[in-house]
Amino acid sequence: MFKRVIKEQIKVPAKIEYLKDLRDFVTRIGGKYGFSDSVINTFKLAVDEASTNIIRHAYRDHDGDIVLRMIVRRNSLTISLIDQGRFFNPEQVKDPDLRRYVAIGKRGGLGIFIMRKLVDEIDYRRTEEGNELRLTKFHNIERKRKFPLPFPKIPGTLQVKYYTISAIIISAIVLGAYFYLFFQSKNKITLSILQRLRATGEVLANNSIDGLLEDDYLVLSREAKIIQQHNSQLVSFAVITDAKGMVKGSTNVEKFSFWKPAHLGRALRQITNDIILIQMEDGRKYYLFSSHVFARGTNKSTVLGKVHILLDKSIVDRQIAQKRWHDLKIALLILLLANVGSILLITFIINPFRKLATWIRQLGQGEIQDEMEIDTSDEIGEIAQAFSEITDKFRKSQKDLAEQERLQQEMQMAQEIQQTLLPTEVPSIEGYEIASYYQAAKEVGGDYFDFVEIDRDRLGVVVADVSGKGVPGSLVMTMIRTTLRTEARGAESAAQVLARVNDFVASDMKKGMFVTLFYVILDSRKRRVSFASAGHNPMILYRSETKKTYYLNPKGFPLGISLEEPELFKRSIEDDTIQLCKGDVLLLYTDGVTEAMNSKRELFGEERLLQAVRTYGHLPAKQFIEKLKEEIMSFTEGQVQYDDITLVVIKEKMSAQEVEFDRAKKAFYDILRGVTMGEACRQANIPLSTFTRKYRYEFEHQGIENFRQEYEKSSVELKHLSIEEQTKIYDVIRQHPEYGPKKISNELNTAKYGFTKISENRIYEELVRKHLNTRELREAYVTRNIHRRRLKPPGTPMLTLDGRVIIEREAMPKISAPGIPGVKEITSPPEAEGSSVERKEPEKPLAATLFTTPEPKKPSEQPPESEEEQLPVVETEAEEFVLSDIVDLFGKEKEKQLE
Repeated sequence: MFKRVIKEQIKVPAKIEYLKDLRDFVTRIGGKYGFSDSVINTFKLAVDEASTNIIRHAYRDHDGDIVLRMIVRRNSLTISLIDQGRFFNPEQVKDPDLRRYVAIGKRGGLGIFIMRKLVDEIDYRRTEEGNELRLTKFHNIERKRKFPLPFPKIPGTLQVKYYTISAIIISAIVLGAYFYLFFQSKNKITLSILQRLRATGEVLANNSIDGLLEDDYLVLSREAKIIQQHNSQLVSFAVITDAKGMVKGSTNVEKFSFWKPAHLGRALRQITNDIILIQMEDGRKYYLFSSHVFARGTNKSTVLGKVHILLDKSIVDRQIAQKRWHDLKIALLILLLANVGSILLITFIINPFRKLATWIRQLGQGEIQDEMEIDTSDEIGEIAQAFSEITDKFRKSQKDLAEQERLQQEMQMAQEIQQTLLPTEVPSIEGYEIASYYQAAKEVGGDYFDFVEIDRDRLGVVVADVSGKGVPGSLVMTMIRTTLRTEARGAESAAQVLARVNDFVASDMKKGMFVTLFYVILDSRKRRVSFASAGHNPMILYRSETKKTYYLNPKGFPLGISLEEPELFKRSIEDDTIQLCKGDVLLLYTDGVTEAMNSKRELFGEERLLQAVRTYGHLPAKQFIEKLKEEIMSFTEGQVQYDDITLVVIKEKMSAQEVEFDRAKKAFYDILRGVTMGEACRQANIPLSTFTRKYRYEFEHQGIENFRQEYEKSSVELKHLSIEEQTKIYDVIRQHPEYGPKKISNELNTAKYGFTKISENRIYEELVRKHLNTRELREAYVTRNIHRRRLKPPGTPMLTLDGRVIIEREAMPKISAPGIPGVKEITSPPEAEGSSVERKEPEKPLAATLFTTPEPKKPSEQPPESEEEQLPVVETEAEEFVLSDIVDLFGKEKEKQLE
C-alpha cells in the first residue's frame, strides 16, 4: 500500500569546478539502485544544465551552495536541485525558435529547452529550504535489483494481502514452536525414561543383596521378575550376576542361562556413566543400566555382584513418536484456530474500509444518499467520521453546484471579454518606444490598458483599474474602452477626454463601482506628452540623464463616482504637458505591481519598483519590461497573485538633430533668464557656433514671450520637483520645522544636501501642495512623526539623502486623520511575522483611492517668510493629506457659489 521512497543527497558550493562532483554523484546513486545508463546519462546532462543556470543566474550577486537530492521510486527517478539564490521559474520560459538561433548563429540560451526535452516532468517551487527545481524521469521497465525479493508480490485486495501475511506469520510461529518441541521431546522423553530406569535398577540392586550373599538363584530370579512385572513398560530384561560375572538370576533364562557369563551384546554409545546403548545378537537395540551390588555395612567396599536392566529402545522411540504426533495435532489445531481468528479479525477491521470504498465510489458517481452512522471511539471510526463530514460538505456543494457553474460561466465570459478588450500588439509612433505587459490574477481582475490612435501624429495610451470584478467589471471596461476611443478622436486635451468619458459612463455604472484611469497623449510632431489622471497611480518619469525621478499625477476624481454636482468632475480634473529628453522612461502601472506579494506576505512596493526602474532604465522598452517582469516574478516566488499586474512603458528615442534642438531651447531659455550666451551653451552642452548659426534667429523670430511660455509649459524641471529633491526638503523640515521657504532653500544649498539649488518660490509651492506652508503645520507634522528616522513625500518610495532606495525600514505607526470629520481612523496593516521589508504607507488610503494629490496653486511673488499664509492646523498625517483634496475641491465650489 505504501512504498518506501529512497533519498540520497549531496551539498556542494555553487561553483563551476564542483559540477563534476554532482555528475559523479548522479552516476554513483543511479548505478547503486540499478538504473539504466541511458537514464543516468540523461540526468547527468540535465543536472549540468540546471546547475550552470543556478551558478550564473541565481547566485550572480553572491556565493551559495547547491543541494542535489535524488529521490528513488519504483517507477521513477526524481532529482531535486535546491538553492537560496534569486527566484526564477523555468516554466515561464518559452521554447526558443531554433531556426532563428541557427540563422543568427546564437550560442547558448538552450539550457531550459534541453531540460524539457530530456526529462518527463519539471516542477519549480519556493520551499523552506529555498528554490527547488525537480526533474523527474519515468520508466516502465522494472529496473534491475541488486538484491532480488525473496518472494513475489502478493496480488489481490487488501483483505487477501493481510490474510496471506497473517497466515504466513501464524504458520511460521506455530511450525517453529512445533519443530522446537519435535527435537526437544526426544531428549526430554529419553532422559525421563532413563532416570526411571536408573531408579528401578537401584531398587533391584538393593533387593539382590541377600540373594547374592546366600547364592540363591531362585530368590534372585524372583526379585528380577518382580521388578519386571511392576515396570513392564520400562524393563525388558533383568539380569543379576555375581562378582565374577556369572548369571545368578534372570528374567529370561533362554538368553541369560544360570552359572554362565552374561553376554550383554555390543556397546554402541555411552549415554551416561551407568547407561549405554547396546545391540544384541538378534539386532535389537537396548538401553543397558548396570549397577554394583555392595554388602551392607562395608561402605561400598565389598562388591557382591551387579544388576543389569535392559530397556528395549523401540519402546522409547514409540513414546517419542506418540508425543510428537500429539504435539502435531495440537499445532494443527492452533494453526486452524489462529487462521480462522485472523480471518474474522481482518474481516472485522477491513469491513469499515470496504464500506468507505463503496461510499467513495458512490461519491465519485454523485450517488450519495444516506449518511454513515459511525462509532468514533477508534481510529477507523475517526477516519470514517472524516469521510462522513465530507459527505455533508459534498451535499452542501451539490446545492451550490448550480451557483458555482453560473459563476464559472460568468468568470469565463469575463475573461473572454477582457482578452478581447486588451490590445494584441503595440502600435508604433515616431520617436517613442512602447512596450506593455499584462498578467492576469487568479480571479478575473479589473485592469485594462489600450492604445488609441488620435490622429496621424498622436497616440493615446490608457491604463485603468476597474473596482469591480467578473462580468460587471468587464462590461464597465467595455464601456470605458468604447467611449474613450470615440471621444479621443482629434481631442487636444487629455482632461477633456476623461471628462467626456465620465459624462457618458457615470449614469450607467453600478453604485459603488468606479474606475481609476491614467490617460497619456503622445505627440510625435511637437514632441510633447500630455496626460491626465482620474484617481489613478502616479506616472513615473525617470530621467536617466540627470538620474532624477518624477511622480506625475494631476488632480482628478475616478470615473463613475457619484458627485453632488454633475459638473464637479469636469471642473476639478486637470491635465499636464511635459517634453521628454532622449532616454527618458515613462512607466504607467496598476496597484497590482506594488501590491504583488511573496510567500512571506511582503509587498513588492514602490521602493523595489523604483529600484528596478533605475537599474534597467537604460534598456530599450521591450527589454525593460522583461527585466521588470523578472524582478516581480523573482520577488513573488511563484505565489498566486489576486490582482492583475499591468505595465506600459514609453521611452523617448529622439534623433540626434532633435536632441540638439532640445539643448538649444534650454540654452536660449537660460539666456532669457540672464545667463551669458557662452555659459548657457556650455551648460546645455551645445557649441556656441551651432547655437548662433542654427537656432538663435529662429527662437527670436518666434518671440521671446511666446518662447518663454512654450518652454515653461512643457519643462518638467520647471513644473515639478523630483522625489530626490522632495526627500531633501522633508529632511530639512524634520530637523528644522521652524524654517520657511527661504531658509529651507539656503539649507539645501549646503554640502550635506549636495548643494541642491531650488528656488524659494518652488519650495513654497511644494509646501502649499503638501499643506506644510505654515510653521504650525510643519511642527505638528514633525511631532506626529517624531518616531521616524526619515520623512518622505506621501505615496513615494523611501530614499536616502543621496537618492538611494531604502528597501528595509522600521515599521510605520498607525495613520490617523482626526482633523477631518467623518473620516474613520486608518491603521496600517500589521507586518507579516519575520518580514524584513516594511509595509509602506498605503499609497491611496480611503479617499486616496478616489482623489489624487493636487497640483500646486499659483504662488504669489516671492512670499516673505514673515507673511506665510496662516491656515488652520489640521491634525493629519502627511500620508493622508491627499484627503484634503475633498476639502479643496468642494471648498472651491462653495466659494464660486458665494461669489
